[in-house]
Amino acid sequence: MGAGLFNDHGNSAWGVMLMASGETVDHLSCQGRDFPVRAAYSAYVGGVLRTVYTVVIPRSLQGEYRVAVRRDDQPVEEHLALNLDKGDAVQC
Repeated sequence: MGAGLFNDHGNSAWGVMLMASGETVDHLSCQGRDFPVRAAYSAYVGGVLRTVYTVVIPRSLQGEYRVAVRRDDQPVEEHLALNLDKGDAVQC
C-alpha cells in the first residue's frame, strides 16, 4: 500500500503498510531475519475481511521478501517485492 523512510534508533528503515484480503500475515523474512507485522486496521469489504498491516524493515535490505501467511487455517508462503530504494541495498 505504501512506505515511508524514517530513522529507527540511528538506522534508516522503511515503515511499510501491507493489505491482506481474507488471510492473516504473520511476518516477513529476508536473509534469515524475521520482521514481525502488526495488524493496524480490519474491515469487511464486499464480504471479505481486509486487514492493513505495518512492518518495519531495514533500508539496507531490498528485494523479494518471504511472507508467512495463514489462509484457510493453513500456513502458506508468499513473496513480496520490496524495492523501495535505489541506493546501496543488499538483496534478499
